[in-house]
Amino acid sequence: MVTNYTGITDNQLAPVIGRLLKKRPGQALVLSPTLTGAKRIASDLRFFTDQRIFVLPEVDAASLRYEAKSRADLVQVLAALSALASGEPVVVVSPVLGALRKLAPREVFERDVVRLGTGTEGSEEAKRFASSFDRGDLIARLSRMGYERMPSAEAFGQFAVRGDIIDVFPPGFENPVRIE
Repeated sequence: MVTNYTGITDNQLAPVIGRLLKKRPGQALVLSPTLTGAKRIASDLRFFTDQRIFVLPEVDAASLRYEAKSRADLVQVLAALSALASGEPVVVVSPVLGALRKLAPREVFERDVVRLGTGTEGSEEAKRFASSFDRGDLIARLSRMGYERMPSAEAFGQFAVRGDIIDVFPPGFENPVRIE
């Protein structure tokens, strides 16, 4: 459902959006004319909602058909897309040019998601997982998805391979994930 409000001052935006989120919980897109405005709205909105809030980066009009300009921008977009695809109630605040970015269809995004399981070494669950796990395929998929291979995974969007250990730092995580 699209709701369009006009005539609201900058100081009134966050409380009005917060009220709307309480009335209609779920996913929301808030557009702002500029990236500075989007960041300000997101900052103010954190006071009025417990939902996770993502700010999409702005893109140049000339590069709307291409990938993000920087790795940090790519990570921001991937974190927002991941939350949206999961169905989690989130708020995405974006400058208009950020929202116009051409993105892969949801089906393509979800197809490239890698889901890994945990299990106690030797358990039946761990054995099933190990038999379906292809280390080389995972490394190739991470590279294809835009992850950067580094000596150690210290920032979002990086992965490191050391012997049988693969460390991956996905968007939205506070720490890298270790796969052994």
